[in-house]
Amino acid sequence: WLSYYPRNPPILNMWAADYIGQEHFVEVDMENGHPVHFTLKVISLRPRVFYISGLLLPSEIDHVIKISKDQVRRSAVGTANSGFVTDTRTSRTAWIKRTDTPTMNK
Repeated sequence: WLSYYPRNPPILNMWAADYIGQEHFVEVDMENGHPVHFTLKVISLRPRVFYISGLLLPSEIDHVIKISKDQVRRSAVGTANSGFVTDTRTSRTAWIKRTDTPTMNK
C-alpha cells in the first residue's frame, strides 16, 4: 500500500512476513461458538504469501476448481471498467462468488 501514498493504510490485519518459514497461530471464533485454529506459514516474502494447512477440505478444493475452470481469463491491468490485457501481466484469474453454490457459501 505504500506505493499508493498517500492512500490510507489497510484496515484489515496484515500478518508479518519477516522470514521464510515464519508461522502465525490463529484462532477464529466461528458462529457455532467453536473456535477453529489455523497456522499461517510464510512461503514468500515478496509477494507476501502464506500457506494455510487444512483451510479447505479436498472435496472443497475440487469444487472450487470445477466451478472456476470455465471462468479463468487473462488478468487485466487497470480498473474494472477500463482494464486491458497486456504482455506485462501474464497471470490468469477467475472470480467466483460465495453465493454461486451452497458449497461456496459454507
